[in-house]
Amino acid sequence: MLARNNPDFDKILLTIEISEGGWAYLTLRDAENEETLRISHIFDGIERLVTAILLLNKGIQTTECTLFSEPGGYYILFERKSPEIVTIKIYETERWTDMPLKDVIHKSTTLFITACKLKQLNNQFINALHTLLQEYSIEEYKRRWHNEFPTRKYAELQQFVKTDAQI
Repeated sequence: MLARNNPDFDKILLTIEISEGGWAYLTLRDAENEETLRISHIFDGIERLVTAILLLNKGIQTTECTLFSEPGGYYILFERKSPEIVTIKIYETERWTDMPLKDVIHKSTTLFITACKLKQLNNQFINALHTLLQEYSIEEYKRRWHNEFPTRKYAELQQFVKTDAQI
């Protein structure tokens, strides 16, 4: 479903659930719509998401993240529209490829478009990772997801939020 705008930029919810066998479910919801992506552990989509969000916090204007779904995949484009506002566009392809988004967008279906405050996106992602740590030990996370928990990047994202709260 497409959310063409999100009039209340603070009303965004992001959750991540992992299941047995290396599958995760990323759900993104705004005031109007919700989309759940089923992603594979291949290429560690959770770490790719953390990396994209960290790049936004470091001032990069546009970042993208590819997520494998076997046989297809998702491309998530994050664009800073102002220092505070980020648009999120999610595209789906039937056949996954590691080409840049600009090369495959014409072959993709647009699933979701929204905008939110970067601060809210940070908080939602930290909450999703925190919930995973509350549910699973580091070892159980690795057993289920087949990848290491992104501990260093999680701490780095927490530091951005802590610094932002002090400003």
